[in-house]
Amino acid sequence: MDFKLDGKKAIVTGGAKGLCNGMAQALHDAGAEVVLVDILDIVEESAKKMNESGARVHFVKGDLSDEKNINRIYEECLDKLGGRIDILLNGAGIQYRAPAVDFPADRWKKILDVNLSAVFFMAQKVGKKCWSRDMERL
Repeated sequence: MDFKLDGKKAIVTGGAKGLCNGMAQALHDAGAEVVLVDILDIVEESAKKMNESGARVHFVKGDLSDEKNINRIYEECLDKLGGRIDILLNGAGIQYRAPAVDFPADRWKKILDVNLSAVFFMAQKVGKKCWSRDMERL
């Protein structure tokens, strides 16, 4: 395999199923240690299934629509990865279908919180961690 991520540590949001689970599997297959993050109860089962190959796959269950939860989720991921993060795959997303004229405000806010704010805040946290690590090397 030409694509190797041996020793790298990754967080994949929305990793319990679907496309994000497939991307997490690819990172795992390439040698990365992975934390799956999802609100779905199946995130634990998904991690256990991926873990059968012997490489380390963890999970954190949580709701990314709340910034306070994002802090907890990030800290738990970092703890599971031994304090280091190399890769963030922000894949979690939600949708709700309704005519624009009838779209409920609470649903709109939740969509923005998961699909935009969570992406920004997770990237901000990982960016700070990686920037600090890189500055220590200088």
